[in-house]
Amino acid sequence: SGAVNRKQKAFKDLGVDPFGRDVEILSPVIVDLVRRDAARMGKRGERGTVTFCTTVDAYTPASVSHGIPRACAEAILGLTQLDLRILTKNPAVVGDYDLFQRYPGRVTVGFSMGTLDEKFAAVVEYGTPSIRGRLEGYRRAKEAGLRTYGMFCPYWPGEHETEADFIKWFDRTAEFGFERVWAEVPNLRGPNLVNTGNALRDAGMADRARLVETMGPKGSWSAYARRSTLALL
Repeated sequence: SGAVNRKQKAFKDLGVDPFGRDVEILSPVIVDLVRRDAARMGKRGERGTVTFCTTVDAYTPASVSHGIPRACAEAILGLTQLDLRILTKNPAVVGDYDLFQRYPGRVTVGFSMGTLDEKFAAVVEYGTPSIRGRLEGYRRAKEAGLRTYGMFCPYWPGEHETEADFIKWFDRTAEFGFERVWAEVPNLRGPNLVNTGNALRDAGMADRARLVETMGPKGSWSAYARRSTLALL
Protein backbone atom coordinates (compact mmCIF):
# COMPACT_ATOMS: atom_id res chain seq x y z
CA SER A 1 0.00 0.00 0.00
CA GLY A 2 1.01 3.64 -0.22
CA ALA A 3 1.42 3.72 3.56
CA VAL A 4 3.85 0.83 3.41
CA ASN A 5 5.80 2.51 0.60
CA ARG A 6 6.28 5.61 2.70
CA LYS A 7 7.55 3.56 5.65
CA GLN A 8 10.47 2.12 3.69
CA LYS A 9 13.64 2.11 5.76
CA ALA A 10 15.50 4.00 3.03
CA PHE A 11 13.67 7.23 3.85
CA LYS A 12 14.91 7.12 7.43
CA ASP A 13 18.42 6.12 6.38
CA LEU A 14 18.59 9.06 3.99
CA GLY A 15 16.98 11.47 6.45
CA VAL A 16 14.29 12.56 4.01
CA ASP A 17 10.56 13.14 4.43
CA PRO A 18 8.59 10.43 2.59
CA PHE A 19 5.91 13.05 1.91
CA GLY A 20 8.50 15.57 0.73
CA ARG A 21 9.60 16.67 -2.70
CA ASP A 22 12.43 15.75 -5.06
CA VAL A 23 13.00 12.30 -3.58
CA GLU A 24 13.21 9.21 -5.74
CA ILE A 25 14.41 5.82 -4.49
CA LEU A 26 15.10 3.07 -7.00
CA SER A 27 15.70 -0.59 -6.25
CA PRO A 28 18.84 -1.96 -7.96
CA VAL A 29 17.27 -5.44 -8.13
CA ILE A 30 13.70 -4.64 -9.19
CA VAL A 31 14.15 -5.80 -12.79
CA ASP A 32 15.61 -9.14 -11.63
CA LEU A 33 12.71 -9.61 -9.23
CA VAL A 34 10.12 -8.87 -11.91
CA ARG A 35 11.81 -11.27 -14.33
CA ARG A 36 11.88 -13.98 -11.65
CA ASP A 37 8.21 -13.57 -10.79
CA ALA A 38 7.19 -13.25 -14.44
CA ALA A 39 8.96 -16.52 -15.30
CA ARG A 40 7.16 -18.30 -12.47
CA MET A 41 3.76 -16.91 -13.45
CA GLY A 42 4.42 -17.74 -17.08
CA LYS A 43 5.14 -21.38 -16.27
CA ARG A 44 1.89 -21.58 -14.31
CA GLY A 45 0.00 -20.09 -17.26
CA GLU A 46 -1.53 -17.38 -15.11
CA ARG A 47 -3.86 -14.88 -16.75
CA GLY A 48 -5.12 -11.51 -15.68
CA THR A 49 -3.88 -7.92 -15.69
CA VAL A 50 -0.85 -6.31 -14.05
CA THR A 51 -1.27 -2.60 -13.32
CA PHE A 52 2.02 -0.80 -13.82
CA CYS A 53 1.85 0.78 -11.21
CA THR A 54 -0.81 1.48 -8.56
CA THR A 55 1.17 3.00 -5.68
CA VAL A 56 4.11 4.63 -7.47
CA ASP A 57 4.80 5.91 -10.98
CA ALA A 58 7.03 3.45 -12.84
CA TYR A 59 7.92 6.10 -15.42
CA THR A 60 9.72 8.58 -13.20
CA PRO A 61 12.62 10.42 -14.89
CA ALA A 62 15.31 8.49 -13.00
CA SER A 63 13.61 5.15 -13.57
CA VAL A 64 13.26 5.83 -17.29
CA SER A 65 16.91 6.91 -17.54
CA HIS A 66 17.96 3.50 -16.18
CA GLY A 67 15.61 1.63 -18.51
CA ILE A 68 13.73 0.09 -15.60
CA PRO A 69 10.10 0.35 -16.76
CA ARG A 70 10.85 -0.94 -20.25
CA ALA A 71 12.80 -3.90 -18.91
CA CYS A 72 10.00 -4.78 -16.48
CA ALA A 73 7.35 -4.43 -19.20
CA GLU A 74 9.40 -6.66 -21.51
CA ALA A 75 9.59 -9.33 -18.80
CA ILE A 76 5.86 -9.28 -18.10
CA LEU A 77 4.83 -9.29 -21.75
CA GLY A 78 7.49 -11.71 -22.95
CA LEU A 79 7.45 -14.27 -20.14
CA THR A 80 3.75 -14.38 -19.25
CA GLN A 81 0.31 -14.29 -20.80
CA LEU A 82 -0.69 -11.42 -18.52
CA ASP A 83 -2.03 -8.15 -19.86
CA LEU A 84 -0.42 -4.86 -18.84
CA ARG A 85 -2.25 -1.74 -17.71
CA ILE A 86 0.03 1.31 -17.70
CA LEU A 87 -0.74 4.11 -15.22
CA THR A 88 1.58 7.11 -15.27
CA LYS A 89 1.80 10.87 -15.43
CA ASN A 90 4.84 10.83 -17.68
CA PRO A 91 4.51 10.93 -21.48
CA ALA A 92 8.00 9.37 -21.59
CA VAL A 93 6.05 6.11 -21.79
CA VAL A 94 5.60 6.98 -25.48
CA GLY A 95 9.14 5.67 -25.94
CA ASP A 96 7.87 2.19 -25.10
CA TYR A 97 4.91 2.21 -27.49
CA ASP A 98 6.98 0.25 -30.00
CA LEU A 99 7.35 -2.52 -27.43
CA PHE A 100 3.63 -2.49 -26.62
CA GLN A 101 2.76 -2.77 -30.31
CA ARG A 102 4.53 -6.14 -30.46
CA TYR A 103 1.83 -7.51 -28.16
CA PRO A 104 -1.45 -6.47 -29.81
CA GLY A 105 -4.36 -6.04 -27.43
CA ARG A 106 -2.37 -6.82 -24.30
CA VAL A 107 -1.40 -3.29 -23.22
CA THR A 108 -3.75 -0.49 -22.13
CA VAL A 109 -2.34 3.00 -21.53
CA GLY A 110 -3.65 5.55 -19.04
CA PHE A 111 -2.44 8.90 -17.72
CA SER A 112 -3.46 10.12 -14.28
CA MET A 113 -5.03 13.51 -14.88
CA GLY A 114 -7.52 15.06 -12.44
CA THR A 115 -7.45 18.60 -13.80
CA LEU A 116 -7.15 20.40 -17.10
CA ASP A 117 -5.82 23.55 -15.40
CA GLU A 118 -2.06 23.68 -16.09
CA LYS A 119 -1.37 26.25 -13.37
CA PHE A 120 -3.25 24.25 -10.74
CA ALA A 121 -1.61 20.99 -11.83
CA ALA A 122 1.86 22.54 -11.59
CA VAL A 123 1.17 23.31 -7.92
CA VAL A 124 -0.65 20.19 -6.68
CA GLU A 125 1.40 17.78 -8.84
CA TYR A 126 4.78 19.38 -8.32
CA GLY A 127 7.49 18.07 -10.62
CA THR A 128 5.19 16.12 -12.92
CA PRO A 129 4.82 16.61 -16.70
CA SER A 130 2.27 19.04 -18.06
CA ILE A 131 -1.35 18.18 -18.77
CA ARG A 132 -0.62 19.07 -22.39
CA GLY A 133 2.11 16.42 -22.46
CA ARG A 134 -0.19 13.77 -21.04
CA LEU A 135 -2.89 14.57 -23.60
CA GLU A 136 -0.23 14.22 -26.29
CA GLY A 137 0.71 10.84 -24.81
CA TYR A 138 -2.90 9.75 -25.24
CA ARG A 139 -2.96 11.02 -28.81
CA ARG A 140 0.20 9.09 -29.63
CA ALA A 141 -1.26 5.96 -28.03
CA LYS A 142 -4.31 6.19 -30.25
CA GLU A 143 -2.11 6.68 -33.32
CA ALA A 144 -0.11 3.59 -32.31
CA GLY A 145 -3.29 1.52 -32.13
CA LEU A 146 -3.01 0.96 -28.38
CA ARG A 147 -5.93 0.55 -26.01
CA THR A 148 -6.53 3.45 -23.62
CA TYR A 149 -8.46 4.23 -20.45
CA GLY A 150 -9.05 7.40 -18.44
CA MET A 151 -7.77 8.00 -14.93
CA PHE A 152 -9.64 11.08 -13.69
CA CYS A 153 -7.84 11.10 -10.39
CA PRO A 154 -7.86 12.95 -8.16
CA TYR A 155 -10.36 15.60 -9.21
CA TRP A 156 -10.71 18.68 -7.03
CA PRO A 157 -13.33 20.93 -5.42
CA GLY A 158 -13.71 24.29 -7.12
CA GLU A 159 -13.08 22.81 -10.55
CA HIS A 160 -15.32 19.75 -10.50
CA GLU A 161 -18.61 20.39 -8.77
CA THR A 162 -21.40 19.96 -11.31
CA GLU A 163 -22.29 17.73 -14.21
CA ALA A 164 -21.23 20.52 -16.57
CA ASP A 165 -17.79 20.61 -14.94
CA PHE A 166 -17.24 16.92 -15.57
CA ILE A 167 -18.53 17.15 -19.14
CA LYS A 168 -15.66 19.54 -19.92
CA TRP A 169 -13.15 16.85 -18.97
CA PHE A 170 -14.92 14.17 -20.98
CA ASP A 171 -15.26 16.48 -23.99
CA ARG A 172 -11.53 17.21 -23.90
CA THR A 173 -10.59 13.53 -23.80
CA ALA A 174 -13.35 11.97 -25.94
CA GLU A 175 -11.10 11.69 -29.01
CA PHE A 176 -8.86 9.14 -27.29
CA GLY A 177 -11.48 6.38 -27.22
CA PHE A 178 -11.20 5.32 -23.58
CA GLU A 179 -12.46 1.81 -22.89
CA ARG A 180 -13.39 2.86 -19.37
CA VAL A 181 -12.75 5.69 -16.91
CA TRP A 182 -11.75 5.60 -13.25
CA ALA A 183 -12.41 8.67 -11.09
CA GLU A 184 -11.59 9.53 -7.48
CA VAL A 185 -11.59 12.46 -5.07
CA PRO A 186 -8.36 13.35 -3.19
CA ASN A 187 -7.49 10.90 -0.42
CA LEU A 188 -6.91 11.86 3.20
CA ARG A 189 -3.65 9.96 3.66
CA GLY A 190 -1.06 11.64 5.86
CA PRO A 191 -0.58 15.40 5.45
CA ASN A 192 -1.70 15.38 1.79
CA LEU A 193 -4.43 18.00 2.09
CA VAL A 194 -2.46 20.22 4.46
CA ASN A 195 0.57 20.19 2.17
CA THR A 196 -1.60 20.83 -0.87
CA GLY A 197 -3.36 23.75 0.80
CA ASN A 198 -0.03 25.30 1.81
CA ALA A 199 1.34 24.92 -1.72
CA LEU A 200 -1.73 26.57 -3.22
CA ARG A 201 -1.46 29.51 -0.82
CA ASP A 202 2.20 29.94 -1.64
CA ALA A 203 1.24 30.02 -5.31
CA GLY A 204 -1.32 32.78 -4.72
CA MET A 205 -4.34 30.47 -5.07
CA ALA A 206 -5.93 31.12 -1.67
CA ASP A 207 -9.50 30.38 -2.79
CA ARG A 208 -8.57 26.92 -4.04
CA ALA A 209 -6.48 26.38 -0.89
CA ARG A 210 -9.49 27.02 1.35
CA LEU A 211 -11.60 24.48 -0.54
CA VAL A 212 -8.89 21.83 -0.15
CA GLU A 213 -8.22 22.58 3.51
CA THR A 214 -11.89 22.22 4.48
CA MET A 215 -11.90 18.63 3.19
CA GLY A 216 -10.11 17.19 6.25
CA PRO A 217 -11.33 14.11 8.17
CA LYS A 218 -13.84 16.24 10.12
CA GLY A 219 -14.59 18.53 7.20
CA SER A 220 -16.42 18.39 3.89
CA TRP A 221 -14.66 15.41 2.29
CA SER A 222 -17.60 13.01 2.57
CA ALA A 223 -20.10 15.61 1.38
CA TYR A 224 -17.92 16.54 -1.59
CA ALA A 225 -17.28 12.90 -2.47
CA ARG A 226 -21.01 12.15 -2.50
CA ARG A 227 -22.00 15.36 -4.34
CA SER A 228 -19.32 15.05 -6.99
CA THR A 229 -19.91 11.34 -7.54
CA LEU A 230 -23.59 11.96 -8.20
CA ALA A 231 -22.70 14.77 -10.61
CA LEU A 232 -20.17 12.52 -12.35
CA LEU A 233 -22.68 9.72 -12.80
